[in-house]
This record gives sequence, C-alpha cells and structure tokens, in this order.
Amino acid sequence: MTRWFQLFASKVEGLRDAREDGGLRFLSFLSKELIPYIDSRHRTTAHRTMYGQSAGGQFALFSLLTEPEVFDA
Repeated sequence: MTRWFQLFASKVEGLRDAREDGGLRFLSFLSKELIPYIDSRHRTTAHRTMYGQSAGGQFALFSLLTEPEVFDA
C-alpha cells in the first residue's frame, strides 16, 4: 500500500517509516508497472497528465524534474 509520505523525494524529518527513496520508488512503480498495466487493459491516449496539491503537488514537480518523459503535463 502506498502511503502519502512515500510521495516525498527525500526523507522528511519527524515522519517515521518515511523512506529516502519513496518518491523514486513510487515514480518507478507508476512508469514501469501501473501505466503499462492500465494501457494494456483500457483504451488510453499517449497524453499523460499529473497534478496534485500538497504532497501530491510536490511529487508532480519531482516527477517533472526527475523523469520528464513520463508525463506530458
């Protein structure tokens, strides 16, 4: 189960169980497992958008800077 603190790109002081590589691991899961799984079972387009607020917004910016080819907007 993915928890919200795994969206952070680095370890957050004071959050127990937070991983230093949580953001990278979640981005890898999205790009290598979840997106191909959804594409293989549903009609989709090649255009991918991610947005969020708070931790989700921080993760969206992290994704843009780390692997810009995964999402188009």
